[in-house]
Amino acid sequence: MLAPCGGPFYGYLDELDVTDFYCGAGGSSTGLREAGFTIKVAANHWPRAIFSAPVKPAPFVCAGHEINPLAEGPARLGSILRVTATKFLDDLSLDGMLVALAVEADANSLDFSHAVRREGWESVVVETRDWIIRFPRHRDHARFATELAVLAYVSGRLPVETPEVAWTGEHTCCMAYPKIIGTEFTPKDWHAASDVDRRKLTDSLADLLIAWREALTGADVSSLGVTSIGGVPYVGQLTSSLASFPPAMRPAIENLLTEYSALYERDLAHGGAIVLHGDFHLGNMVLDGRCGAVTGLWDFSCVATGAFTWDLHYLAGEVSDPAEDLSPPGTGEHLDLLAGVLARLSNIVTSPEANLMLSDLMQCAEWIGDHDPQESLHWKRWLDQLAL
Repeated sequence: MLAPCGGPFYGYLDELDVTDFYCGAGGSSTGLREAGFTIKVAANHWPRAIFSAPVKPAPFVCAGHEINPLAEGPARLGSILRVTATKFLDDLSLDGMLVALAVEADANSLDFSHAVRREGWESVVVETRDWIIRFPRHRDHARFATELAVLAYVSGRLPVETPEVAWTGEHTCCMAYPKIIGTEFTPKDWHAASDVDRRKLTDSLADLLIAWREALTGADVSSLGVTSIGGVPYVGQLTSSLASFPPAMRPAIENLLTEYSALYERDLAHGGAIVLHGDFHLGNMVLDGRCGAVTGLWDFSCVATGAFTWDLHYLAGEVSDPAEDLSPPGTGEHLDLLAGVLARLSNIVTSPEANLMLSDLMQCAEWIGDHDPQESLHWKRWLDQLAL
């Protein structure tokens, strides 16, 4: 409780610092600042609340933000993540990122002499021998905060190693964590592997998906700031841009969207919306050997709620190009890895055939949506079989 003017605090406000727990969007902190206090830290369990503050005349611009899954209780308080930067980096070249890191005190001890740049859809990475520093491509504070909150929440809950964020940027939004070491997957390793080794990989992927479902439930959605994919992915984008595709492709794409939408809605109605990793492909994992078991998983920037097949569909084209498979959609060797995963998920997946078809159509819609419309001709023969 604050003392009235003339009380013991009178004349000393400039010397008092405040930590505002359960700060929400900053109402109480705003009042305290106007009363003369200095807000050092604002803490809340909901990322979207605390990151609404920088756009308001609140003290959060210079304050630290603590993100912690408070529902976990005191035992988890040691895993608090601190976010102080509100600026996103414009220059995501290697030089641009190194310049930004030069003013980050926590980066001073890192050796960048052999640093390399890695590029992904959601982020750009500076990789050293031992460290990963990720700069998000998006410019969404709440999304960045949600990723940090999810990482803190799943730590120790999955059967694989996940990023343990050591620090975040004070001047620029970025996160740093020790590199997860393991063997990268390549399609040629799958084709050269024995049935036993293939089974080792597919079983570990299935077990990881099961563990993910058990670790993150609907009750965690609001506390972590997880949002919905929103509708059937890529349908709105492809429908609105249909006129930009080659005329020969438009009927095939319309048929794709009709079949795909119906299957997705059916999958969502059957299994409900669950928390998804959102980018569950082998490029975001490492194994314990060539075509071995999964031992590490990263990139939690796309965590969202939606139909289970959204996570499955990333595995549909891991071992070969679906568009070059002579088999009709929903079948073919390019689905062998996913079929092995589904075989172990029999208690969750009631119709593997429907999941294979939906995953196939989903990855096609995603590919077409992410590439130049003229490149969609690559899929014409494959999509023409969908109408048969």
